[in-house]
Amino acid sequence: MSQTYGRHRGSSSDRVGNVAAAIIALAALGGVGVVAVQGRAGSGTGDGRGATAGVQGPTGSRQVEVRTCDDATTLYASPDLTDALARVADDYRVAQRSACARVAVQQAAGPAALPGLLSSDRAALWLARSEGDVAALPSSVRRTAPQLVASTPVVLAMPSAMADTGAWGWPTRPLTPDAWRSWMLGRSTWAQTGHPEWASFSIRMADPATSPTAAIGFGAMITLANGGPLAKAPDYAGPSDKDLAVIKVEHRITSLAGNDGDVLPDQDDTLSEVTSRASAYVTTERAVAAHNAVDPTVPLAAVPLAGGAASVPLSVLGVGATADDAPGAASARGFRAYLTSASGLAALRAAGLRAPDGAAPTDHPAGVAYAAAPLRPAAVPLPVLQQTVQAWRGMHSRISSMVLVDASGSMNQHLAGGATSRIDLVRGLVGNVYQTASPRARSGVWFFHTSNELGTPLVERATDLAVNESADAGRQHSDVVVQAMSDVTIKGGTPLYQAVREAYAYTLDEYDPGYVNQLVVLSDGANRDTTSPDTLGQLLTYLNEAKDPQRPVRIICLGYGAEADMGALQAIASATGGRAAQVNSPSEMKAAVNLALFSL
Repeated sequence: MSQTYGRHRGSSSDRVGNVAAAIIALAALGGVGVVAVQGRAGSGTGDGRGATAGVQGPTGSRQVEVRTCDDATTLYASPDLTDALARVADDYRVAQRSACARVAVQQAAGPAALPGLLSSDRAALWLARSEGDVAALPSSVRRTAPQLVASTPVVLAMPSAMADTGAWGWPTRPLTPDAWRSWMLGRSTWAQTGHPEWASFSIRMADPATSPTAAIGFGAMITLANGGPLAKAPDYAGPSDKDLAVIKVEHRITSLAGNDGDVLPDQDDTLSEVTSRASAYVTTERAVAAHNAVDPTVPLAAVPLAGGAASVPLSVLGVGATADDAPGAASARGFRAYLTSASGLAALRAAGLRAPDGAAPTDHPAGVAYAAAPLRPAAVPLPVLQQTVQAWRGMHSRISSMVLVDASGSMNQHLAGGATSRIDLVRGLVGNVYQTASPRARSGVWFFHTSNELGTPLVERATDLAVNESADAGRQHSDVVVQAMSDVTIKGGTPLYQAVREAYAYTLDEYDPGYVNQLVVLSDGANRDTTSPDTLGQLLTYLNEAKDPQRPVRIICLGYGAEADMGALQAIASATGGRAAQVNSPSEMKAAVNLALFSL
């Protein structure tokens, strides 16, 4: 701990971990039983290269190299789906008794990549994953109406050794809400299964903001944690078990892949390498089948989310040139017709994809238990998918909170009608914050009061501003902050203005562009009983001069009790684009938490 007497300044910081203001968007999921997810298989570069004529099927046994027909069309698809589609394209060639490939399959990381891949004078096809993909297709791309041709359930891909521990239902039954909630809350652990070396349960996935598969998977996981559709946002200030489990889903996501083709571990990764990256990988049933087909060092099990109802719908669209006589147009029309025919649907199922109605594939890949995902796919309307993405962005936001706590003698007094001191209410606030805070948020705490009867200002720099889960003197940083709150001595006067100036300067110096940066001031009084020469006018002048649009740091002020100088606190907050609120009773603490954490 460091501290500052008089007008001397020092360095210190605080991070009150907090996740997500826009979490209210989760209420839009109410009325939706589950959300569907979009498929992925194998690995790929995702850079739009690598057209394949012929097939590389999931068993790796049908490697056929054939030349591409002059009038061939190109089918663009997510990297995780190209091997299955190449197999279907070759089945089409055989059905047409063609010596050359009429369809070349090429990777496209997402709809945004298509403009750079398409030729304006050639007809092509694109396999969209959900309405979200279609909506994200740039307006410059000419397209036909989508036709639903297949689906693939979203799953948690886990090393078979993990899935076989018995906690996951695999391979005989779907994962239950109670079991999932227990893992999210840390009540079930790998150590309990006899494997402490697997560490804490963690999740790797693509970014839900860019991947429909990941967005649908995220929606399925929070729905499962809640035990049903979310009718309202989780309560961060006083969470129930269900609320906390929903919040913890985001906390458990410790790794984001660049695209769906890069989610799964490498084929030659050892078990320790796979488990060190994540316990579970959000992907598709088809992806797990493709991964296991090439004899990886660690086979994966496909643990379905929502019993198969969370499933990615796959639709084919014509893109590029639209003229009937454009190069590739005849092949594109023929292949689209094939995909919706009985023969095409059979070829898709033989390649490891499900029918649009969820009918299981006809192959039998290792690690995939089709009986564990018996439910029909649940359609997810585009607005719900978009709301899920909005909720993800809100929950995934990281807040860096430097907390400045008034430790003057009056903080030992009670609020009107309460039996708890003001400082103990603040301690309770901090405890609630850390219960729901992301381990990867930043926090820290300083205290201010006077050191003697003369009113000498004292700013105690109790902790630095650091990531909650980071090591701090042999302990987790968040534990150090909580301990500092417990140990602080309450006495003396209130050098509010000097403390705010020093803390704001420190927080500004510690600005991190990866976070929403804020200084949270908790005080029950006015600037008084101190020899500090700082005035409100001087502080406001300093804040207006110091604030930096390139390093935005807002101040949030909470005033405790009727004695709090709300005029000054409001002026301080407003100078930086922040907010202020008064807490007059313990019952108003929840509103204070919401203001401090979610007033983005």
